[in-house]
Amino acid sequence: MSTKDSAITSQHNPENSPFFSIVTITFNNYDELLRTYESVKTQSYGDFEWIVVNGGSKDNTQDFLAAVKMENFCYVSEKDKGIFDAMNKGIDRAKGEFITFLNSGDVFSEPGTLETIKNKFDEVGRENGIDFIFGDSNEKDEAGSLFYRPSRKYWRRKMGMFTHHQAMFYKMEVINAHKITYDLKFEFAADYDFTLHFLKFSRAYLYIPVSICTFMQGGFSHLHWRRAVKQDSEIRDKYFKMSKIVLAGIYSYQYLLHSFRYKFTPVYNFLRFRGNK
Repeated sequence: MSTKDSAITSQHNPENSPFFSIVTITFNNYDELLRTYESVKTQSYGDFEWIVVNGGSKDNTQDFLAAVKMENFCYVSEKDKGIFDAMNKGIDRAKGEFITFLNSGDVFSEPGTLETIKNKFDEVGRENGIDFIFGDSNEKDEAGSLFYRPSRKYWRRKMGMFTHHQAMFYKMEVINAHKITYDLKFEFAADYDFTLHFLKFSRAYLYIPVSICTFMQGGFSHLHWRRAVKQDSEIRDKYFKMSKIVLAGIYSYQYLLHSFRYKFTPVYNFLRFRGNK
């Protein structure tokens, strides 16, 4: 746990709201959405709302959503401008104290994941002004092998996302007070921009050393890694005002790392995850 100084104007009434808002975005991904649904509904801690933003899917998604019988569930089905626009729609509808983004196909690592996070927050978080919670994750490759990915240190935010977006929980009070949204001009890295924008105003963070989410490798930013790395560099300069030499050095490192991962994924997995539990 660590603290930071920041003034926050409250716009959240926890007495009338769930503790967690879980936002899932989906588009023509029915089978994977079912996996996420099963994970959400089997959580042992039930004080959450599930918000699904469906970008106008043409498969069975709409019929499924209309038939869901779950307390504190809502969905919107309409065309959007991409995944980050859909996430903004989820934010607009969120009423929880903390919000997290579990996209279609992603799952919580354990049925007790939310309970673990809530218990830890109750233990140390509320009295210490925790606004941001994050943890580790599991990655699964195409062959079904599972790799445990510990979060990097918090200071590594200057290098990029220090853990997966799905393993982060943001306090809605901060988002609402400072009108934080995903900037659609960063088509491939808006999650990094959103996180750094949020952390500017976050008073304190809490790291929980457990796997929070499990998801398949080869996602959106991985497929478009060149543009994602370039946008990461723009975002890094926006928030940290680094020298051109430092920016170029980090950009080169990230470019080589992502290039190697994209071309030699099995080798990368062996080197990156060996020794992890």
